[in-house]
Amino acid sequence: MVAALSVLAAACSDPSAFGPADEAAQEVAGPTILADPAGLSAPTTESLPTLPPLPAAPPPADPVTVHAVGNLGRCNADMIGVANAVAADTGLIFALGDLSTNGSQASIDECFLNTFGSDLDRIYAVPGDQDLVTDEGAAFYDMVAQTPTGSAPGDGWFVTSMGGWQIIGLNSRCHDVGCDTDSAQFQWLVDVLRNQPAECRAVIWHDARFSSAFKVIDAKAMGPILGRLSSAGTDVLITGSPRSYERLGPSKPNGQLTVDDERGITHFNVGGGSVVGFDWAPHVSSQDRIDANGYARFVFSPEGYTWEFVDTSDGNGEADGGAGTC
Repeated sequence: MVAALSVLAAACSDPSAFGPADEAAQEVAGPTILADPAGLSAPTTESLPTLPPLPAAPPPADPVTVHAVGNLGRCNADMIGVANAVAADTGLIFALGDLSTNGSQASIDECFLNTFGSDLDRIYAVPGDQDLVTDEGAAFYDMVAQTPTGSAPGDGWFVTSMGGWQIIGLNSRCHDVGCDTDSAQFQWLVDVLRNQPAECRAVIWHDARFSSAFKVIDAKAMGPILGRLSSAGTDVLITGSPRSYERLGPSKPNGQLTVDDERGITHFNVGGGSVVGFDWAPHVSSQDRIDANGYARFVFSPEGYTWEFVDTSDGNGEADGGAGTC
């Protein structure tokens, strides 16, 4: 035993103690592997957790057809004809305010639900002045509660999506709900635009911000809201009063046409009837005006949108149509 220890000590003190045969044996065997008492080495593949598969990409949104018009509750012969044409056409419906003559339950029953009562799953409605005359719009909001939007009583605003577009409905009766920067409606809108960004956006409300119609006061109180929508990159605004059809834009928040590559909002006013008439000096951004009964048909898709004015007059055949991007 003592002899063996002496040999080992000599070998440790003399590097040349290992012969060529010993060096060759080390090269064949490879380097010495030290133990890993702390368990710091990488886990084997058998010990790795199983990761869930990546979620599939959502399918592209299908195009959606929407018919837009205001004053569907006017209950006169012209608007009954428009309402019947809209109800007979397939697609969703933007009911752009004034779904009754005085806001009462009897008026909504006779002039709107009589035609659209079985189509409430197609209705996306915003309030007009006539809808809020009786009981602060209680009958209107009861009806809206049965539609996909279900905007809260007394509010009249909502957000939804269709065809790859964000759709925002707002209440332009500013003396009832407020539209300035301190109002609940404006703050709600800011929250939506901040937390739900969208590549394509259309907005609907009742009163046109700008118009070429006779004796129509622009809805100036909607100015702060329009400015905020414009800065967020909104593409389309659709309103339902006055009772005529007009297309303006693409426009800046002050109503002036955009220039060069500026992005603006294209305004459509679709009032359904041919009652008001147009001024001899059209609004600076006006691009088409039709004084006829009818509604607008939109098709929204992730690539953009198309529009068409559908004339329901007696063979008048006036039309406007085109396509836009977002």
